[in-house]
Amino acid sequence: MKIRSLIPAVIFVGLLLGSCQNYPPETQELLSKLEQQNKQIMRQQTTLNNDKQEINYYQRKNEVLHREKLAAQETLVAVSSSVRGVFLDMEQTLQNKSENLYDCFIGNAPIERKKALESAENLLLVDLNNPAPTDMMLMEAQVYCHSPVTVTFCLLRQVPDTTDSYEIITTGEELTAADAGKQLFRFSGRSVLLAKKGDFIGVLATAGSKLSYDDYGTGNTPSVPLPKVERKQRVELPNETPRIGRAFSWQLWGLKR
Repeated sequence: MKIRSLIPAVIFVGLLLGSCQNYPPETQELLSKLEQQNKQIMRQQTTLNNDKQEINYYQRKNEVLHREKLAAQETLVAVSSSVRGVFLDMEQTLQNKSENLYDCFIGNAPIERKKALESAENLLLVDLNNPAPTDMMLMEAQVYCHSPVTVTFCLLRQVPDTTDSYEIITTGEELTAADAGKQLFRFSGRSVLLAKKGDFIGVLATAGSKLSYDDYGTGNTPSVPLPKVERKQRVELPNETPRIGRAFSWQLWGLKR
């Protein structure tokens, strides 16, 4: 039975109870029960109306929140696209102007020289003529080569109380250039070389990598055969003869620390 259809019954029972006082006890008891039930129905009707109002309120609120969510998502997509564009522009600017941002470098000029390295095995070459002048964060390398090359840069430090013994402190990633000429390598985040003052730059050149060099005593770059470079490796590197000391065409750029 619907609550609305019972409202006339409530009124009718109220009239009976108000106008007639001489009903038999059984009738009086029945009418009293009907009155209680009808009052309960009225309370339920009031509760139902309140619940309907609450439901309508939350439905409208949910619609507003849903519209706001959609608008926020659209804004987020637009902002993300804009931020991505800004960072891409910044990255391109940094790539084009990176040399102007660095404040230090180490090594020889990456120019074409008279000779090219010839080796049938991997060689570790270490520039002992150019120790790091200060603490440095090295982020980029330039190399001049006469063939496609694969190289790995590393940092070495002289073992205390020795003359020719050096320990590999850290290594970078393997880098490859498909063409001859002046090549630019940018180190990824994990491959940035953190040099301390006095550290030396080493380059592992794979077999057949023709790096450009002069041997007129302008450098001091001893070499040792080495399959690969690993941290804590120790190598013996006696100085080259001063008159024919080699200067290789690599140079690293970065920031002072």
